[in-house]
Amino acid sequence: SDISAMKLLQQDERRDKRLERALTLTHFESFEYYEGRYKKSSKDLAKTVLESFLLGYGGRRLPANAALEFAEESEASRKTFREKFMKQMKQLIDQEPRLGENSDGSFTIWYS
Repeated sequence: SDISAMKLLQQDERRDKRLERALTLTHFESFEYYEGRYKKSSKDLAKTVLESFLLGYGGRRLPANAALEFAEESEASRKTFREKFMKQMKQLIDQEPRLGENSDGSFTIWYS
C-alpha cells in the first residue's frame, strides 16, 4: 500500500541520515589495531563500513587477521578486536550492528 511504501521510505531516509552523521564522527571511540604487522586505525575501517552501509552494499567483511596486539593473531586477540569494533560501530549508528561468521572463519558486519 502507499502508506507502507511511505513508511519504508521514511525509515530509509532516517537510516541514511544516521549513517551520514556517523561518517563525520568516525574518530569517536576509535582505536589502533594491527593487520599482521601493519598498524591501522579503526576510524578508517569504520568509514569504509559506513560507506558500504550507506551505498546499500549489504555486509562488509572485516579483516581476518585484525588484532589489538602486534603479531598477536590468537583467537582471543581477534575476538577482542571484533568486540571493540562492534562497540564503536554501535556508538556511531545508534544501534547494534549484526556480526556473522563466514565459512572460512572470517566475519562480516551488517547494518542490522
